[in-house]
Amino acid sequence: MTTKTWLLIVIAFTLNLAISLADNNTPNPYPLSVQAKLENGPLKVYFQAVNIPPEDRPPELAYYKGRPIAMVAIMFSGLAEGQEFTYFIHEKPIENNDCNTAGGHWNPKGRDTWSASYRCDARRPGLCEAGDLSGKHGKLKGTGTPQAPAVTYYDSSLKLTYSRRGMLGKSLVVYDSSNKPILCGNIIDPSTVAEASS
Repeated sequence: MTTKTWLLIVIAFTLNLAISLADNNTPNPYPLSVQAKLENGPLKVYFQAVNIPPEDRPPELAYYKGRPIAMVAIMFSGLAEGQEFTYFIHEKPIENNDCNTAGGHWNPKGRDTWSASYRCDARRPGLCEAGDLSGKHGKLKGTGTPQAPAVTYYDSSLKLTYSRRGMLGKSLVVYDSSNKPILCGNIIDPSTVAEASS
């Protein structure tokens, strides 16, 4: 991950926090970043998505000129070496630390995933469920090390809003190779955490 990328994440988080602190009563409907922290013993996944303004986008994203696009950074540790883990955004928040309360995969465009012809193809991510992050961008690969290298990518289907088409108020669930949920957490506006703790 480049220095510019990390700097963008820090700037977005700082701006988001400043906006929130300026208006203590109303959550920002369009935060600059969202996050989810998933922990289960030694297993940890930290997910953050940041809106990238057009002037800060690399040349390969010129196609998305008039559309919002999010840069995603995922840091994880404790995932078993040699194993691959899928991860999805789900339509509901997690209740009482129970991953089974997440509802179905977040699929605002109504892709027919039950069709025999459906297959999420990373080369055509627009045809995937919006929430199928591992299908669009690859599975998390366990390294057995305390901290695996960060995974980063861009995704134009991730809207940082509270809405049916937005990911705030939804959840992130990580599955092992047997499709069993092993980690889950809610996707939140990080400035609301700072606000609640002040």
